[in-house]
Amino acid sequence: LSVDIHDSTINGPGTINAVQVPNGILLIDTAGGTIADNTISALHHTWSPSLSGAVLQHQARDGIVVSGNEILDTDDAVLIAGTDLATVSGNNLHNNFKGVQIEATSSNNNILNNLIQNNTFGIFANATAGLGNTITNNDFEGATDNVTDVHLETAGAVLVGSNNQFGGDTFFIENLTTQDINLVGTGSTF
Repeated sequence: LSVDIHDSTINGPGTINAVQVPNGILLIDTAGGTIADNTISALHHTWSPSLSGAVLQHQARDGIVVSGNEILDTDDAVLIAGTDLATVSGNNLHNNFKGVQIEATSSNNNILNNLIQNNTFGIFANATAGLGNTITNNDFEGATDNVTDVHLETAGAVLVGSNNQFGGDTFFIENLTTQDINLVGTGSTF
């Protein structure tokens, strides 16, 4: 199944404390396609450890494109779980708990040219994230910064590319791994 979801507005129920997790757009079990130019908001879940996802990719097809969306006031704006080779570009991800969550062996995804501002975590690669996910040319510096721009729990999960504009209030990069990150000569600013 391939979908093209564009130019839609999804306004969720806000914060709910119930068994069902409110999500926005879900691509699950080999579904693929393009999610572009949508506005998604008001998706929060407090009943279990599961968080709401505005654009949730779970074991989806390789090569999904998530672009040009404005996602705000959600738990996880873009959740990549068990999905590879996705491109997350040109989005405005703000006022969320996490701008992008990478988990469940997700590998070789590209996160580029996004505004990722005023979130608790801009990009969060948890302990189950796969390898080779790249962040390039993202603007984390806003009128209100993220608390943490990039949070890493798995060595090699995120490769920090060039020209990122960091601005985290507490951490630019919170590196909980043994991986060294050298940003000299990358054009990134702090």
